Amino acid sequence: MTTERIQPVQAKELERIQLKSWLSAHGIKAVLFDLDDTLLETSAQERNIENSYVSYVAERVPSVNTEEMLASIRKFGAEAFVSHSVSQERWHAVVAHMAEKYGQAMTPVLYDAKKIIFNIYKTAPNLLPSAIETLDAFRASVPKMGVVTHAGVEWTNVKLDTHDLRKYFDSVTIADAFGNKGPEHWQEAMKALDVRPEEVLVIGDNLKGDILAAQSLGVKYAVLLPSPWAVYREGTVAQGTLRAERIADVIRTILSDRA
Repeated sequence: MTTERIQPVQAKELERIQLKSWLSAHGIKAVLFDLDDTLLETSAQERNIENSYVSYVAERVPSVNTEEMLASIRKFGAEAFVSHSVSQERWHAVVAHMAEKYGQAMTPVLYDAKKIIFNIYKTAPNLLPSAIETLDAFRASVPKMGVVTHAGVEWTNVKLDTHDLRKYFDSVTIADAFGNKGPEHWQEAMKALDVRPEEVLVIGDNLKGDILAAQSLGVKYAVLLPSPWAVYREGTVAQGTLRAERIADVIRTILSDRA
């Protein structure tokens, strides 16, 4: 076997040894992950669904301005998130706003196209690049792992089962789709794993719902990923929070920490 083929394997094994050492040295007994846009390309899936919705309407009403309609559905989606969170009712509200904007003549088509949107709850988003490799590395390096996610139970099950993710997690905590993720959900996950906050590493893209919520409980070690959603970027990042550009960079980010 050539040297070129050996080196990547050796590098990966060395990284796992270093990760296990870092976690042990920092007293980490459990790693808790967010799911959407941390491990899964959920925002990209939503964008694709919105594009499909607009295309469906445009095929039936060729005069429609697709660029304007796409901007409208995204605007209404952001507004409906505030009042309906990630529940399915959010999309009922979005389509109602679309019908109000575009008028009675287009209302039947806009409502018919709603079936396109609800396909989102039957389909798992794609895994982010290196998500599985990252999960494998942590699973081999820490005694316990859990996921804390904000979505409906049925859709969460679709995501976990489609990608065979349950084997990585000793606990699954699901925040109410009508509410917001908060400290109580991270506390529930820690209780399920029987660990204290100072024994936990948290990884997520929601500054308030993931990182600050966990830190308010006493979590010392957290990795913040960039969120595609503006509402998840609101807040002030606490000193000491590690920041990685993508899930593939999380382990290198942790190992570069000298605290």
